Amino acid sequence: MNFVDSILAQTIIFAVPIIISALGGLLAYKINIVNIGLEGFMVFSALVSTVVMYFTGSYMWGLLSAIAISAIMGLIYAFFAVTQKANFVITGFAINILAAAVGGFVIKHLNTIGKLNQNSIPVTLEQSKMQLIIPAVHDIPILGALLSGHTPMVFLTIVLFVIVSVFLYKTRMGMYTQVIGESEDAARSVGIKVNKVKYIVLIMSAVIVGFAGFNIAVEQVRLFSPVVIAGTGFIAIAAFYCGDGRPGRTTIYALIFGLTQSLAMNIGLMNNALAQILKTVPYITIIIVLTINSLLKVRNKLDRGAHYVD
Repeated sequence: MNFVDSILAQTIIFAVPIIISALGGLLAYKINIVNIGLEGFMVFSALVSTVVMYFTGSYMWGLLSAIAISAIMGLIYAFFAVTQKANFVITGFAINILAAAVGGFVIKHLNTIGKLNQNSIPVTLEQSKMQLIIPAVHDIPILGALLSGHTPMVFLTIVLFVIVSVFLYKTRMGMYTQVIGESEDAARSVGIKVNKVKYIVLIMSAVIVGFAGFNIAVEQVRLFSPVVIAGTGFIAIAAFYCGDGRPGRTTIYALIFGLTQSLAMNIGLMNNALAQILKTVPYITIIIVLTINSLLKVRNKLDRGAHYVD
């Protein structure tokens, strides 16, 4: 694989969990909830799926367990954010802290009972390394690196993108979601059951985010540790914020962040002296993109307001 193909292939690998978690996060964003707990949702999904696969040796059971724990955490988050009307930012941070603590406890417990001899939970199942090869395009330069030789979750990302887009713009529930985001009072005035819609959207959001945790722990790193997610949830927040909660734009920003991570890694492999410095590039990119995006949003608001000034 040449340098360009390597960058493109790694871009897809890095971007996939960002895209998935950002798609989940933007659903919550559509009902005016910025879910800071994306990182925690992914940690819980990664933990449970890894433990289940460690003891059962089943890829499918691992995936189903990731979906189940994500739905449960989404329900818990919705209970506090919607029913109890707690501050959703504080609730999100609480989930992040809880996830790291539970992950560390589980690893320590497994060490205590002699199941592990290290500070992480390995994925030993060969299926987790499964790559889907598309014969017709695998050997085509550039296109092969983009479309072939990836794990199943990469291709599921396309399905999730379609599902989220169709849900938001082609279904009644999606229309209710957007109305609630514009004005809860207006939604209630036309008979929309706001709390019910919020519960459904937040649980759906959590399940989608859970796929990202599964992808990172099982298909990429192939082990669990409390820091395995490594800030992906916060990068996803930047992606859907910059993308203004639109699936297409959000995906583009996620790909940009994935590209910067890929460039940093590949250039770092060529020059070890720069490797540690280049690890900061993706996060510096986020700061730059958020700053530019915020300035543009302010400028657009001022431009629109100027038309109404006498």
